Amino acid sequence: MEVICSGSMKVLQTFLISELYTTQVMQVLTFLMHYRRS
Repeated sequence: MEVICSGSMKVLQTFLISELYTTQVMQVLTFLMHYRRS
């Protein structure tokens, strides 16, 4: 039972980190697009 709990926690952490990384990448991309236009 504890193994399953720690495993799901690890998956959740990885998912959250990837989500944060994706949003940051998107923000940087939009920033670059606006920067190139001006």
